[in-house]
Amino acid sequence: MAAMGVLAAWPLAIYLLVYATLAGLAMGLCTLVWHGRATLLLQRAFKAEGLLKGRRLEESVQVVPFGAAFGVGCLWTVSMAFLG
Repeated sequence: MAAMGVLAAWPLAIYLLVYATLAGLAMGLCTLVWHGRATLLLQRAFKAEGLLKGRRLEESVQVVPFGAAFGVGCLWTVSMAFLG
């Protein structure tokens, strides 16, 4: 993120962070739906049963690589900067 922020300069770095976060959120939700774990996430979000029952963190959390989200956010920022 630091390297992309330096390349984008100060005003665009804020947009880059926001767009990368939105892309990561969309990727995470798509991954949960794709693996059929969306209902499990909603159940655990309100009960926190996964961590309270002593399960390891790896068993109760779906991991999504955030580097791809930064790439999508960077492309989104550049396209918005050139389009106005």
